[in-house]
Formats: sequence, structure tokens, C-alpha cells
Amino acid sequence: MEPHDDQGLTERLRLVDGARSVILRAATQDGVEQMLPAITPVLVSAFGADGLIVRIYEDQQPWSVAGRSVLHTTHVDFQAPETNASDVAAVAAEAWRRGGVTEISASRVDSGLAAGEEVGRILRLIQSLGYATLMVIPLGIGDEVLGVLGIARRASAGHWSDAERDVGALIGRDLATVVLRARILENQRRLVEDLETLDRRREKLVATATHEIKGPLAAILGNLELAADGTLSAADLARLHEVIRRAATRMNDVVSGLLDDWDATAPDQHTPD
Repeated sequence: MEPHDDQGLTERLRLVDGARSVILRAATQDGVEQMLPAITPVLVSAFGADGLIVRIYEDQQPWSVAGRSVLHTTHVDFQAPETNASDVAAVAAEAWRRGGVTEISASRVDSGLAAGEEVGRILRLIQSLGYATLMVIPLGIGDEVLGVLGIARRASAGHWSDAERDVGALIGRDLATVVLRARILENQRRLVEDLETLDRRREKLVATATHEIKGPLAAILGNLELAADGTLSAADLARLHEVIRRAATRMNDVVSGLLDDWDATAPDQHTPD
């Protein structure tokens, strides 16, 4: 890494190692929400940055990020409007396909970057916020981009060195590992909740069915026993048959109602990522 001053090299490397330690610890102990506030000031110091933003995609919807992201910034003025979120997502996705990070500034845009219109809008945004350059770091793993890390500098700080870009890419992969683990754990949690809900509904169904069916069933069995006596008149048998018919109708209504309740209260189905 080429620091802004040689004396700060050792300290900045130490801070990068510290940030990676926090990230990797979060992968096994904490989580995304607890990790972001902890690593943000460390990353700002390590990269000599003036602004930093982390956006974690949720529900695999990078192009519709409003209301589906975790946002953390170091400065109030670095709150990118939602209209620019999809631009950053597009640039991050392309950077990940190209296997690295992307720098956006007035004097430097990585060659081969196809998202020209998006880059132009991002450049106007960061300039309006007083920044000169933005390093866009995709949080990628496999074929998927799970979020984006943006690190900004003002004009006095200079461009990003190759070493800084390499470290940024490494941090991005570390963050992606934490996000993927959090997503898997959330899917597992939802699955457990659905199974517990299903079990409670099953128990309720059995209890309700037992209670509601017991009366009509007793009426049917009792009247069938009387009908088998052989001494009843035709009028008496007709009355017994009517009682049995009403009891059977009641049982049918109970079963239909239970099935309708089961369908109406079925939990949402979650498909694991």
C-alpha cells in the first residue's frame, strides 16, 4: 500500500489487519449490524478516507435497494440518494465481474467499465458532496454481489494506489463472507420459526377436531345403536335418521372449517438462498 506519508504506513497496515480481524470475528460471533459500526472508523483511518458508506443488499434485490439495505456512513453528507443506489449497484456488479474494484473520479475511471451513464451520475454525486474520488468495492462471493462498500476521498488525499485497491478487494470479500453467513443464519431462523408455527397449528387442529367432532360422533353412534334395536316404529327410525343426518352434517362442517382455517393461517413460505 502506498500511503500519503511513509511514516503512517505501519499504522495503516495495522489498522487494516484490525479491520479484517473485526470482520472475521463477526463471521463467527456477531453479525452485520454489530460489525458495521465497529469497522467503519477503522477502515476510514486505514484508507485515509474522508467518507465511507456500506450498503448490504437484502432479499437479493440489488436493483431495488430502497428499504432493503443496511446503510452506515461516516458523514451525514454522504447519504447517497436512493436514485443513485442502483447506479452504484450496477458499477459494483460490473467491477465484480471484472474481478476487482473500481475508482471513479474526474481524472480517472477504470478502463473497460461499461456502465458509463451510471458512472457519470455517481461522479456528479460525489462532486456535489465535496469528494474527488470514490473507490467502489463489491461485496462479492461466487457469482453474486451481496452489497457494496464505497470509500471516498477529497481532492487533497489523491488517488487510490494499486495496493490500496488490492486491500479494498480483500476487505470486500471478507465482508461478503459475513453477509452470506448472516443470510444463511436468517434463512435457518425463519425455517425454524415456520416449523414451530406449523407444530403449534397441528396441535391446535388436533385439539379442536377432537373437541368439535366428539359430540356429533357420539350422537351418530348412539342413534345407530338404537336403530339396530329392531323394535322401533317407522316414525321413530325416521327421527333417528334425521338426528344422524344432522350430526354427520355438523361433522362435515367442522372438518371443512378446520381445513379453511389451516389454509388461511398457513405461514409464509421462505425459499433458502
